[in-house]
Amino acid sequence: MKREETTIERRLTQLKTHLIGFDNDHVEINSTSNTDPNSIVFNARPIENDDFDKGYLQLLSQLTSVGDISKEAFTHRLSKMDNDVYRIVVIEDPTSKKIVAAATVFVELKFVHNCGKVGHIEDVVVDSSVRGQYLGVKVIEACKQFAKEKGCYKTILDCSERNVSFYERCGFKKKELQMRFDHE
Repeated sequence: MKREETTIERRLTQLKTHLIGFDNDHVEINSTSNTDPNSIVFNARPIENDDFDKGYLQLLSQLTSVGDISKEAFTHRLSKMDNDVYRIVVIEDPTSKKIVAAATVFVELKFVHNCGKVGHIEDVVVDSSVRGQYLGVKVIEACKQFAKEKGCYKTILDCSERNVSFYERCGFKKKELQMRFDHE
């Protein structure tokens, strides 16, 4: 177990050095080393209307129930989220042109911490066919960077117990406890 953590930590450091040209609109990330001739470049970028046709909702359905959302409803909702508060980061497979990883980050405005801001990460999902290629780490890093650039003093997320070690490797610390009330 310890050897695996060391390997993962080393890979995280390598991935952070592969974040190229993040200008809040686009992150180019190599999935393998720069010396590998078979290296595939995955692009992490903000979601676009065309991602409806690239399987974004099907990807989300690997995480939770999505429902039957029309392209019109998708476009309308996305237009409401297209601002400085929300960012949905997606990674598109350059070969299949399908969305294979995604995460959402949004900024909460606070009065505490001198009118501070808190980043919230939600809906982190990687297609089952490409898991193990650090794409989850890549979308998390892009979300953390967005929150930092928006002036957030911290970024938080909720996760299942089985995902705690993944998020710890991404730099998060286990803290507090989530409570939930479902509105029916």
